Amino acid sequence: MSYPTLRIDTDTLPGGPWIFGRQVPSQETPEDGSMVEVIDPRGRFVGHGLYNGASDIRIRLLSRGKRSDMRRPREFLQRRISSALRLRHRVLRLPEVTSAYRVVHAEGDDLSGLIIDRLGPVYVCEYHCLGFWALREDIEWVLRQGDPDAEVVHRIPKSAARLEGMDHTEPPEGPDVWIEENGVSFPITPGRGHKTGWFCDQRDNRLRVAQLATGRDVLDYAAIQGGSPYLQPPWGRAVSGRWIWTRMPFGVVRLLQIKLGLTSTSSTATPSMFYGAFAKKRAGQIS
Repeated sequence: MSYPTLRIDTDTLPGGPWIFGRQVPSQETPEDGSMVEVIDPRGRFVGHGLYNGASDIRIRLLSRGKRSDMRRPREFLQRRISSALRLRHRVLRLPEVTSAYRVVHAEGDDLSGLIIDRLGPVYVCEYHCLGFWALREDIEWVLRQGDPDAEVVHRIPKSAARLEGMDHTEPPEGPDVWIEENGVSFPITPGRGHKTGWFCDQRDNRLRVAQLATGRDVLDYAAIQGGSPYLQPPWGRAVSGRWIWTRMPFGVVRLLQIKLGLTSTSSTATPSMFYGAFAKKRAGQIS
């Protein structure tokens, strides 16, 4: 497969994947979101990247040095995403403690501008790069190769839409799904609310706060979907809590508002009230 060629105006390649607009001289350019071949001022092949003339990050490099890397883009994505999954499964062993974790972390997994979270039975793909949005069908195909029954949803956050010249996009609001984290259950709405629907990176912090909260009154000043079940045994034994919501509530926050009569700004409740609501929701006693 052949791609448009773009020349960059520097012999000093960045250590990371970003090539900025000032490093790309005036020339005929492809459609925004296209895959391109990058060459240096002397015409030597540098690598492949995703081009966007609307972004200050003009090119996001995906591979370097081998033209054959992008002969079949879908297979390239499969190799990269499979490598990221192996790290989470075989090295970090995340599925042993949680069903909600980050599968692809953009630059950290050599896929600049792409975030993928596994939230229970759902993959949430979050796009910070127009080029990956154009490849979303290939990304969904790759994810379904490993789990044909998984649902895949796509979103473009407002910040990325503004910087990349895209339209803000969220998946239709669907039913909550349950995730497990350190033996604690949470209902969440994948792809809705803040980030992908869940703060996967706060897993260890939630557990640590629960351990520190034993016998204390807890103030959560930035509650979004909250770690309140952690304040119940066996992880924690908090006496009472105050939760101040800082985002439009989704998932369990919405559930608690409706079922427990809490307000959207500041609410006080004992941990047992939260735990009881979770237990009833899980048992199907409330919808």
